Amino acid sequence: MNLKMFFNIETKWLENKAKTTKENAIFSREILEKENIHKIILVTNQWHMKRAEMLFSQQGFEVMSASVGSGDTPDHYKLNFMHFIPQAGAMNSNMLALKEWIGYWKEK
Repeated sequence: MNLKMFFNIETKWLENKAKTTKENAIFSREILEKENIHKIILVTNQWHMKRAEMLFSQQGFEVMSASVGSGDTPDHYKLNFMHFIPQAGAMNSNMLALKEWIGYWKEK
Protein backbone atom coordinates (compact mmCIF):
# COMPACT_ATOMS: atom_id res chain seq x y z
CA MET A 1 0.00 0.00 0.00
CA ASN A 2 1.24 3.45 -0.79
CA LEU A 3 1.00 5.39 2.48
CA LYS A 4 1.64 8.70 0.75
CA MET A 5 -1.18 8.20 -1.76
CA PHE A 6 -3.82 6.99 0.70
CA PHE A 7 -2.89 8.71 3.97
CA ASN A 8 -0.41 11.45 3.00
CA ILE A 9 2.23 9.80 5.21
CA GLU A 10 5.83 9.32 4.11
CA THR A 11 7.22 5.77 4.39
CA LYS A 12 9.98 5.74 7.01
CA TRP A 13 10.99 2.07 6.83
CA LEU A 14 10.66 -0.26 3.86
CA GLU A 15 11.45 -3.97 3.84
CA ASN A 16 11.46 -5.13 0.23
CA LYS A 17 13.85 -8.10 0.12
CA ALA A 18 11.68 -10.82 1.68
CA LYS A 19 10.23 -13.65 -0.35
CA THR A 20 8.46 -15.29 2.61
CA THR A 21 6.72 -14.16 5.78
CA LYS A 22 9.60 -15.56 7.85
CA GLU A 23 12.11 -13.53 5.83
CA ASN A 24 9.90 -10.46 6.22
CA ALA A 25 10.00 -10.88 10.01
CA ILE A 26 13.78 -11.34 10.02
CA PHE A 27 14.52 -8.42 7.68
CA SER A 28 12.03 -6.17 9.50
CA ARG A 29 13.80 -6.93 12.79
CA GLU A 30 17.13 -5.96 11.21
CA ILE A 31 15.68 -2.62 10.11
CA LEU A 32 13.69 -1.77 13.24
CA GLU A 33 16.14 -2.91 15.94
CA LYS A 34 18.54 -0.18 14.75
CA GLU A 35 15.99 2.30 16.08
CA ASN A 36 15.17 0.23 19.18
CA ILE A 37 11.65 -0.57 17.94
CA HIS A 38 10.26 -3.79 19.40
CA LYS A 39 6.50 -3.12 19.45
CA ILE A 40 4.78 -3.32 16.08
CA ILE A 41 1.34 -3.30 14.55
CA LEU A 42 1.21 -6.27 12.19
CA VAL A 43 -1.19 -5.81 9.26
CA THR A 44 -2.18 -8.78 7.11
CA ASN A 45 -5.18 -10.85 6.05
CA GLN A 46 -7.20 -12.54 8.77
CA TRP A 47 -6.36 -16.04 7.50
CA HIS A 48 -2.61 -15.29 7.51
CA MET A 49 -2.43 -13.50 10.88
CA LYS A 50 -1.85 -16.47 13.20
CA ARG A 51 1.26 -17.65 11.36
CA ALA A 52 2.56 -14.13 10.69
CA GLU A 53 2.10 -13.15 14.34
CA MET A 54 4.01 -16.27 15.44
CA LEU A 55 6.90 -15.55 13.06
CA PHE A 56 7.22 -11.90 14.09
CA SER A 57 7.01 -12.85 17.78
CA GLN A 58 9.85 -15.34 17.22
CA GLN A 59 11.97 -12.38 16.09
CA GLY A 60 11.39 -10.65 19.42
CA PHE A 61 8.60 -8.30 18.42
CA GLU A 62 5.71 -7.47 20.71
CA VAL A 63 2.92 -7.79 18.14
CA MET A 64 -0.41 -5.99 18.00
CA SER A 65 -2.51 -7.71 15.33
CA ALA A 66 -4.50 -5.68 12.81
CA SER A 67 -6.30 -8.06 10.47
CA VAL A 68 -7.65 -6.48 7.30
CA GLY A 69 -10.39 -8.50 5.70
CA SER A 70 -10.59 -12.17 5.15
CA GLY A 71 -10.17 -12.38 1.38
CA ASP A 72 -10.59 -15.83 -0.14
CA THR A 73 -9.99 -17.93 2.93
CA PRO A 74 -10.62 -21.52 3.89
CA ASP A 75 -13.30 -20.24 6.31
CA HIS A 76 -14.95 -18.34 3.47
CA TYR A 77 -15.43 -21.56 1.53
CA LYS A 78 -16.65 -23.61 4.53
CA LEU A 79 -14.49 -26.56 3.50
CA ASN A 80 -16.09 -29.95 3.18
CA PHE A 81 -15.14 -33.25 1.54
CA MET A 82 -15.97 -32.00 -1.97
CA HIS A 83 -13.31 -29.29 -1.69
CA PHE A 84 -10.67 -32.03 -1.60
CA ILE A 85 -11.80 -33.55 -4.91
CA PRO A 86 -9.60 -32.24 -7.74
CA GLN A 87 -11.47 -29.24 -9.13
CA ALA A 88 -10.07 -25.82 -9.95
CA GLY A 89 -11.92 -24.05 -7.12
CA ALA A 90 -11.18 -26.78 -4.60
CA MET A 91 -7.51 -26.87 -5.58
CA ASN A 92 -7.25 -23.12 -4.91
CA SER A 93 -8.88 -23.53 -1.49
CA ASN A 94 -6.61 -26.44 -0.65
CA MET A 95 -3.51 -24.52 -1.68
CA LEU A 96 -4.37 -21.59 0.59
CA ALA A 97 -5.20 -23.79 3.56
CA LEU A 98 -2.24 -26.13 3.15
CA LYS A 99 0.22 -23.26 2.69
CA GLU A 100 -0.89 -21.68 5.96
CA TRP A 101 -1.10 -24.95 7.93
CA ILE A 102 2.26 -26.25 6.74
CA GLY A 103 3.91 -22.86 7.18
CA TYR A 104 2.54 -22.52 10.70
CA TRP A 105 3.60 -25.98 11.90
CA LYS A 106 6.95 -25.82 10.11
CA GLU A 107 7.89 -22.63 11.93
CA LYS A 108 6.35 -23.47 15.33
